[in-house]
Amino acid sequence: MSSIYLDILKDRLYTAKADAVERRASQWVLAEVLSVLTRLMAPVLTFTAEEVWGYIPAKGKEQRAESDTTVFLASFPEVEEKFIDAELDERWKRLLTLRDEVNKALEIRRAEKFIGNSLEAKIRLYLPAEYQQLAEQYAEFLSMFFLVSSVTLSDDVLPDAHEGTVIKGLQVLVERAVGSKCQRCWNWSESVGSFSDIPEVCGRCYEAVK
Repeated sequence: MSSIYLDILKDRLYTAKADAVERRASQWVLAEVLSVLTRLMAPVLTFTAEEVWGYIPAKGKEQRAESDTTVFLASFPEVEEKFIDAELDERWKRLLTLRDEVNKALEIRRAEKFIGNSLEAKIRLYLPAEYQQLAEQYAEFLSMFFLVSSVTLSDDVLPDAHEGTVIKGLQVLVERAVGSKCQRCWNWSESVGSFSDIPEVCGRCYEAVK
């Protein structure tokens, strides 16, 4: 949770509009995960589970029912069949493999002192055919997924790029992000400084706060 999902989720939770669909969806997932994990750990970590349960808000109730007052009267979680999607699961396994490859390239450049924080980087990807369509499908999400400032998909091979070790034919070129650092989301963007009333933020953050 903390090394992948929560790490990726921080950007939209902290910087998206309060009522943005992607932010509200993330909050719903986090609430469900918290509820399920607390009930699952209750038989083993009794005091911890009970303390956590006391901080989970009652859902739309002025006063909690008796079953809401203690985790030990709450029903045990059951598998939600409607959320099982084998195709989606396989797609995300491939995306996570791609993320691991990108992280290797970032770590090499970080060790070389070329970048510090990963948001100082922009990524260019040359992908094998079996990954091209997948990457295009998630193109707008990739920068958030990789925790970098921007991602570009290249149609041409990339000289001096990191070669994939698991994904054969993959090339990952790590370059310095262009523009300036947004003081709200910490991404680097050429749009920073474009807005006279809030010059220190990027275009995406400007839309969120204006």
